[in-house]
Amino acid sequence: MASVLHDNVEVDVDVTQPEGDVRVRTKLSQWGVSFTVEEDNLIVSGWLNISIDAIMETDQKSTQLWIRIHEYFNTYKKPNWPERSVALLTNRWSTIQKATNKFCGCLAQVESIHPSGTNEQDNIEKAKLMYRSTQKGNYNLDHCWNLLRHQPKWQVHMDNLPTKRKKGCSTVTATNATDVEVCESMSINLERPLGKKAEKEREIKRKRKESSHVDFDERFDARLSHMESDRKITMIERREAVSQADRDRTEIIELKKKMEMEIISMNVDNMNAVQREYFKSLQMEIIEKCRNELNQM
Repeated sequence: MASVLHDNVEVDVDVTQPEGDVRVRTKLSQWGVSFTVEEDNLIVSGWLNISIDAIMETDQKSTQLWIRIHEYFNTYKKPNWPERSVALLTNRWSTIQKATNKFCGCLAQVESIHPSGTNEQDNIEKAKLMYRSTQKGNYNLDHCWNLLRHQPKWQVHMDNLPTKRKKGCSTVTATNATDVEVCESMSINLERPLGKKAEKEREIKRKRKESSHVDFDERFDARLSHMESDRKITMIERREAVSQADRDRTEIIELKKKMEMEIISMNVDNMNAVQREYFKSLQMEIIEKCRNELNQM
């Protein structure tokens, strides 16, 4: 694990080197020993860290950028690594960037064909097959892609594709004349960091997005609170309705008992025959009902 820090930005590089210090040979360097996974990761880390300070330094030239990345690389590289010039690092980054651009394009095509229901690893493998078919070679810079894929700087880079190409690099300060001669014959895709205006626009968009999330959360919380209040009111009204029904039922029972007592207390001897027979039958029903209730107790 190599943890590198630049301008208060830390990038952890976790590299598992194959036995025997086997080097990744995506493409042999034309100027010496091929780059290892650890060197690739440090180049990517340098590009991310140096590029990320664009909000502090505007109009940073690509030459200055890669001189700084070269200094960063030399600061954190292992003592047994070979010397790499500015031109070598620039060329290697160009190779990483171009290949990864094309791989991301293949992956985007695969994901557009299979937007859901497929495993991410399956999509990656299909994208590698597509890359092999279109580029006549394997994509074996997964270690670089894994470092870049979720980084805001790389996402902005992908959103802005296609980027302008800058022919040659004669303004790059090389460590020797051979590096310069080879560099001038190559077409290198150099990335410049975002300017202060663009960085501020990104910051404004980010704050607006965060604000919209806060507004949504506040509306959601208010709605949830309103629903909770409505639920409490409904529960109170329901309990009140049940209590009122119980009170009404009690009043009816009391009223019925009062009427029954009045019927039992009535003197039927002074009534005519029809009334006497009717009220006597009611009295008998009431007496029978009271007996049954007593028997059930």
